Amino acid sequence: MANDRKTISVKHILFDDINPRHDPSEGQKEALQKLIKDEDIRQLAADIVNHGINPTESLIIMPSPNDDKKYIVLEGNRRLAALKALQKPTLCAIKSDETYFSKLSKKYKGDYNITCTLFNSREEAHHWILIKHGNNQGGATTKRWDPTQNARYAENTNTKSPNDRAYKLLKYALDNELISKENHDNIKITTITRYISNPSFRKSIGVDFRKNWIQSNLPRDIFNEVVQRFLLDGLIDSKNGGLSSRIDATGRENYGHKLLSDFNLHEHRQKHYGDLPKSTNNESEPDSNEKIKPKSKRDNNSPNKRNRVIPNDFKLQINKPKIKRIYDELKKLDLKTYPNAAALLFRGFIELSIHHYLEKVMGQHQQQRDLHKHINKVVENLISKGIPEKRLNPLKAAANTPTPSSPLSANLMNNYVHGTVEPSPTDLILAWDPIQDSIGILFDEINKMNSGQKS
Repeated sequence: MANDRKTISVKHILFDDINPRHDPSEGQKEALQKLIKDEDIRQLAADIVNHGINPTESLIIMPSPNDDKKYIVLEGNRRLAALKALQKPTLCAIKSDETYFSKLSKKYKGDYNITCTLFNSREEAHHWILIKHGNNQGGATTKRWDPTQNARYAENTNTKSPNDRAYKLLKYALDNELISKENHDNIKITTITRYISNPSFRKSIGVDFRKNWIQSNLPRDIFNEVVQRFLLDGLIDSKNGGLSSRIDATGRENYGHKLLSDFNLHEHRQKHYGDLPKSTNNESEPDSNEKIKPKSKRDNNSPNKRNRVIPNDFKLQINKPKIKRIYDELKKLDLKTYPNAAALLFRGFIELSIHHYLEKVMGQHQQQRDLHKHINKVVENLISKGIPEKRLNPLKAAANTPTPSSPLSANLMNNYVHGTVEPSPTDLILAWDPIQDSIGILFDEINKMNSGQKS
C-alpha cells in the first residue's frame, strides 16, 4: 500500500463529492456551506487561529481524476473547510459567515499549506479512514475517552472538565477507603455530576469545590459517612431508592434534604468551610507553618470503651438499601443511651445480611427464621470458595453457642420483650468484634456477584 507525505496548499485540495459529511450532488461551494452550517466549522476555525493546525493529524488525500494539479480530500473535510473559509471568506454563501471568517482571517498568523498523506486511490486509503471513523473495528479504531478518562486528563493537566467535581469526590472517596476500586469504577460519574452541580444539593450535604479541591463545613467523619452513602446510592437502581441520571432539580434537592435529615447534619454544621485532605496519608502531614512535635507514647484506647457497635474505621460496601441504612444507623447509635435499640438493630443487620448472601450468592430464598442454620450454610459456602476456615470460625461459634444477651441468640426477642435480659454496651462490642472480619468477607463475596466476578 503506497502512500506519501506532502505539504500542499488548501487551494489545490477539493472536497470529496461522495464524502459522508455532505450529499454527493453538491458542488465545492455548496459542500463548504453545508459543512459550515452542520459541522461546527466556526469553532474549529477559531481554534486554528488560536492554536494552529493540529500537528498530530494529517489530511488523507488522493489525486483528482480530472485535474493532475488537484487533490481530493478523503479525511479532514472539516479542517479543509475551516482553512478555505479563513483563506477566502468570500467563498461563504451566507453574509454572516463571510463577516465572521473575515474577522478571524485578520487574526490568523499561520499559512494555508497543510500536511497531507497521499494515497493512490480511495481503496488504498479505506482502511485508515475506517480506523479513524469506524465503529470499534474489533478495538483497532481510535477509542474515545469516557467521561471519567476526560476528567482524569483535565485533572492531570490542570484544565477543566464538566465532570471534574465528581471526579475529585470519587477520588477522595477511593483514597480514603470510603468505596472500593470496583465500586469506584462502576459508579457513573455523569450521574454524580448531575447531583453535585445543584447548589441546593451541595449546601444540604455540606460540600463545596474551591481552590481546585473539596471543602466541607462538616466534621470529617460525618462528611465521610454522607459521601459514602451518596456514592453507594449511585450503584443502586433508581427504582430501589438509588440515584437517577434523569432526575430533575427538585428531585436532586429532595435527595439532598433526605441525606441532611438522615445524618442530622444541622447538628454538625460548622461556621466555615475547610479543605479536606486528599488521602488518608495526609492526615499525619503537619501544616507547613507548624513545628513537628514528637508523638507521646501511650496505650491505645480499649475497644470496650467505644460508644458504637461498629467502629468508625470499619468500612463495608453495601448495595442493599435496607441493610445499608441499618448498618449506617448502627455506626451512629450511641450504645450508652440506646443499648436495647442497638441490640435489635445488630440482630436485624446480621439476619438480613445472611439472607442477602443466601439469595444473592447461593440462590436460596429462605422463609423460616433459623438464623444459626443459615449462618452455618453461609460459612460452609464461603469455605468452599477457598476462604480460610479460621477466619469464619468466630461467626460460626457465635451462632452456635450464643449467650442469652447475644444479638445472635435465638431467644433474643423473647428475652427483651419479657425483660429477662438487657444487653450492656460491652456485651454488644464483644459480640461484634470477633465476627467483624467474617462480615467483611461475606459482603466481599456479595459485591463480587454484583459486579459479575467469579470467586
